[in-house]
Amino acid sequence: MSGLQVYELSHVFENSMPHYWAVPPFQHLYKSRLGETVREHGITVASDIVVASLHTGTHIDAFSHVHVVGGGPDAPEPGPGGDELPILLRRGVLIDCRDAVSAGHVELSRSLLGEVVAERGLKLAAGDVVLVATGWDRHWPDQELYSGRNARPPGVTVDGATYLLEHGPVAVGADTPTLEPVTTGLQVHRLLLSERRVHIIENLLLSKLADAGLASFVFAALPLRIRGATGSPLRAVALAGPSLPELVRLLPDGAA
Repeated sequence: MSGLQVYELSHVFENSMPHYWAVPPFQHLYKSRLGETVREHGITVASDIVVASLHTGTHIDAFSHVHVVGGGPDAPEPGPGGDELPILLRRGVLIDCRDAVSAGHVELSRSLLGEVVAERGLKLAAGDVVLVATGWDRHWPDQELYSGRNARPPGVTVDGATYLLEHGPVAVGADTPTLEPVTTGLQVHRLLLSERRVHIIENLLLSKLADAGLASFVFAALPLRIRGATGSPLRAVALAGPSLPELVRLLPDGAA
């Protein structure tokens, strides 16, 4: 498959990376370093530990992440956890809202998303992974600006999320610490995860993909399978190039 391009969509996990203010920071610690202990035949071994919320860095939310208490008899049951997170091998579509955000649009509504989709000639279809680029990933090194308590990243509103749901995505992701604006109060999380069983992916790295101007690509990501978990760190990539149609034909029906 000559000419295939691979776009990295995940941030590097490191101790200095920003974290959403309500969860603890990522911690990578060494139990032992090379050279500290030398074993038989001169072999030295390094070993390390990671302590982190599963909602730091680039990650996917399991359906068990959000539930509504006292929702009445017709309310959905709590969703399954991290051991049932799917392999995502799907067509991806990027909605590039960076110009709108630069113009001051913090809330990405139905009308705004629909306008960008129409202007760029995008075709949303059932089974897609829909990614929303806002340009917020440029603030990634700055904890307070990117995801501190007073941070105000742009996000998809409830009616914007409803618009996306009408096209049947299996997941919606963004380059922000929360998919929706902070003023929404996790109502988009409730709608997607609890009510409609659509996964949310956050803290994506989308700038290079958006700069490439791609309308569609193959989105590939493999979560960790952690029993009872509410999410998972994610290594996500976009595959694009002249061989894309051939690659899409190889995708299994219903791969998710």
